[in-house]
Amino acid sequence: MSNDSNEKSQRPLPNYAARSQDTAVPAAVRKANGQFAKGTSGNPKGRPRRRERTYLPRQFVSDVLAITEETITIKTERGVQKVSASQACLMQLRRKAMGGHGPSLRKLLDLHLEALAMHTEKHAKYFNMLDSYETECVFNPETSREMFDWLNKLRKATRRT
Repeated sequence: MSNDSNEKSQRPLPNYAARSQDTAVPAAVRKANGQFAKGTSGNPKGRPRRRERTYLPRQFVSDVLAITEETITIKTERGVQKVSASQACLMQLRRKAMGGHGPSLRKLLDLHLEALAMHTEKHAKYFNMLDSYETECVFNPETSREMFDWLNKLRKATRRT
């Protein structure tokens, strides 16, 4: 037993200071068959970290549009339907508003009035033309059938759908 204890005391102590100075990563050694030895890697530094994506306003807008234009499947009273995510959000907003939720009701009315104003602004020229021709047709009984057909096409073009 005394020999074992002498052998342990004669063993040199590990030099930890020398290891910490050696910062270079040793090259991985391959076996003859091309494999790395057990416990070593061909990529000792590891996988590089993924770069964080910087958000610019333009990227944010395109991300929002991409997400809200995706088609999703929802269950409705009419069965299963495929609608865009933005339509599903509006349907949910309408459901909450009709249930009496005040902020949802205000938001839904604000969105409706905003959309109506945009539609009216876009088609203002056609609305004015439609009004003048309808007035002319009402007060002039000899208006041709082609004029009525043309007015109906104009009405369809400016319809809110």
